[in-house]
Amino acid sequence: MLRPFARRLFTVFLLPIIGAVVIGLHVSKPVWAHAELMTTIPEQGAILQQLPTEIVLTFDEPVQPAASIRLIADGFSEIVELPTQSDAEQLIGAVDGLTNGRWTVQWAVISADGDQISGNYQFELQAATPWTLWARWIVYALILGGLIGFMVRYLRLN
Repeated sequence: MLRPFARRLFTVFLLPIIGAVVIGLHVSKPVWAHAELMTTIPEQGAILQQLPTEIVLTFDEPVQPAASIRLIADGFSEIVELPTQSDAEQLIGAVDGLTNGRWTVQWAVISADGDQISGNYQFELQAATPWTLWARWIVYALILGGLIGFMVRYLRLN
């Protein structure tokens, strides 16, 4: 059982302070919140075999249309500013004509509370070029020719 002085101290001073802190944290939570990136397409660190048609960033709250997506090639050899469209929680950038290599997606959005949020992530493009496809078929033809030659020679000997 608390003594009268301790009970009075608790009820008069500590209980209102604890209540104000709890209420303050609960009420001001939306004020502290900023848009947070939830998912990306392509994913962070993905190794793609074909060129993506778009970059899609999904946030946990609506973002304002004044946003940007920039693709930066490894070594800053190429910087591509993507045309974007915003659809509530999603920011979509159309992609066209990337070369093979590591790309950094650099994005910036304005969250619902007016603060600018930005970040980046990387993915790698290892799409087959026409020369790669030709080289593959040439190797297949050489292997097939070698097998046919071996079979013809083997059949002649027997």
